[in-house]
Amino acid sequence: MDPVLAMRHPEPANHQLPSPDVIARGWLTDLVKFCREEIRVTKRRVTPYEVWERVQTRLDADPITDDGEQMMLSPEVDKQTREAAHRIAEAAARATEVGLAVRL
Repeated sequence: MDPVLAMRHPEPANHQLPSPDVIARGWLTDLVKFCREEIRVTKRRVTPYEVWERVQTRLDADPITDDGEQMMLSPEVDKQTREAAHRIAEAAARATEVGLAVRL
């Protein structure tokens, strides 16, 4: 194939997805931003605990995203990602409840 044509129409790359816990951390970052803004609309002061509590309510129904873009995952990877997100969010809520900072 002509190199110029190949650059314009690259072969589909065989990209391997990151592990479910990495996907979960990215998704949680999106949810934390969204929930913080959602709470900020109704309240002047937003606590990290409130944000993590709100995040936990969205984990079962919201689509999994990466930088705001919905990800298409196999049912197994989706399940593993949601399980990882639940574990991380529960730990974050417990930590922020006692005043610890959480960083993804």
